Formats: sequence, structure tokens, C-alpha cells
Amino acid sequence: SLLPLVAQVSLVLLLQVAAVRLLHLQPWYSPVQGDAKTEQVLCWENTVIFIVSAFQYLIMACVYAKGWPFRQPFCANYYMVITLLLQSVFVIVCLLAPWKWLADFMEVIVMDPLNKEQSIFRVYVLLIPVLHLVLAIAIEATLSDTEKLCSVFRLVRRRCSDKEEAAAEAEAA
Repeated sequence: SLLPLVAQVSLVLLLQVAAVRLLHLQPWYSPVQGDAKTEQVLCWENTVIFIVSAFQYLIMACVYAKGWPFRQPFCANYYMVITLLLQSVFVIVCLLAPWKWLADFMEVIVMDPLNKEQSIFRVYVLLIPVLHLVLAIAIEATLSDTEKLCSVFRLVRRRCSDKEEAAAEAEAA
């Protein structure tokens, strides 16, 4: 079914927009300076989108790993679990405390560890993938099983038709 895929893509988009919006609400944030012709790779927006989308990539790998060709939960694939853990640690390091050489190589802005507001922002950015993981699993658990979804729709339709019949009987009486 396309419904879970559309829901997952919408969730990814919504959380990326929310992350950038959260960035724009920070008192220490200053927008990119320059004109449209100047390429600005090293900016807060790119850093936030990179961090959030890297986590989202890992989350989608976890959520969609249960299907063909594996037919098992991703936890059964030890190489994948190790890879996901290493990549998660890498992204967390890029977010919380990248070394200068790593920040330069990845073209991310190093957040000031002494700035309390930036530290709180880092925690919020770290919570966005946690929220995404919970919602992505919920979407897959509810929308990917078409039998369950169809039974919910049938139940809703049945209740609506029961209410319509009761209203029609009340009018007739």
C-alpha cells in the first residue's frame, strides 16, 4: 500500500521543517548573509538539515529492514545493527562535539559548548530523531498491515451506518 510510504515521507518532511523552524526561533541564530549568487555551504540551516536527515536515513533503514529480502527484524542482522550503531555514534558526535577537523571535513558548524542556549538546542535536535523513530514505527505498525487498516475502516463505517439508521428510525417515529 502507498499509504505508509506517503505517511513516512510526509513525516520526514514535517520533521525537517520543524527542525529548521526550531533553529529560526533560537535567539542566537542569525540568517545567512550574502546574495543569491554566493554559495553558502557552511551555515546553520545546512548543519541542522544534515544532522536531522542523517538520523532520518538511519531510522528509515531500521523501519524498512523487516521486509524482503530479510524477512526478519533488523536486530537479527548483526552487521546491520553494528553499522547503524556506528553511524548513529558518528552523527551524534557531529551534533554534540565534532572535532575541528571533522567539522571542517563534514562542513558543519560547531556549536559553542559554553553557550547554554546552543546546548539546549542540541538536545532538542537530538530529540527530533527520537520522536521520528517512535512515529515511524507507529506508522508502520498501523498503516502497513492492510488487514488491520481495512478492519478499522469497516468498523468506522459500521458505526457510522448504525448511527444513520438510528437517526432514520428516530425521524420515522
